[in-house]
Amino acid sequence: MIKRLGRTCPRPTRRPRSCTVAGSGEIYRSRLKMYREAAEAFEVCVHLEPDNVPRHQILAELFQVQGPECYDKAIREYRLLIARAKDPKDMVSSLKTLRRLYAELGKYDHVWCVASTLAYLKQADAEEMRFFEQYRGKGLARVKSRLTEENWQKHIFHPTRIATFRRCSPTSARPSSPSGRKSTRTTGQAQGSPRSR
Repeated sequence: MIKRLGRTCPRPTRRPRSCTVAGSGEIYRSRLKMYREAAEAFEVCVHLEPDNVPRHQILAELFQVQGPECYDKAIREYRLLIARAKDPKDMVSSLKTLRRLYAELGKYDHVWCVASTLAYLKQADAEEMRFFEQYRGKGLARVKSRLTEENWQKHIFHPTRIATFRRCSPTSARPSSPSGRKSTRTTGQAQGSPRSR
């Protein structure tokens, strides 16, 4: 019912309706300890008022207390809070929570990335600093093989950008001669032909 309340809402009534739904969500959260229902209410609130950062914070915490099955949603909210932070110090608590969630999910590459960010911000605790230093690369990695088209698409290029890449692919570009003039092989014209003059 709460979700239906927020789906179609004229702009002038969004704020009052959001406050009403937030009140219901707060009762579910604080008094009844019904976190799933509270999360549903606050999801409606952030749908009605996407720029309301404190409600995103509450929603992130509600997803977190529901356990690992809701961690992906909590991570999405914490990442949004980090993106909207006005000052690097404002994102530190969200980064630390994000690191713990990734660790509980066993996503250690993500844990290292968050730990490296905290180290860069000089906000990492001893455990985060130890994890960052332990897996930090020593110098540049050596090249083991050539970068093939298959490796490019499989490991480097993002899957959602493949169509864009194919339009700009190096195989579609015409090679030019060292002097900057187009090669006759690519244009299909002989050098002595009247069209090449």
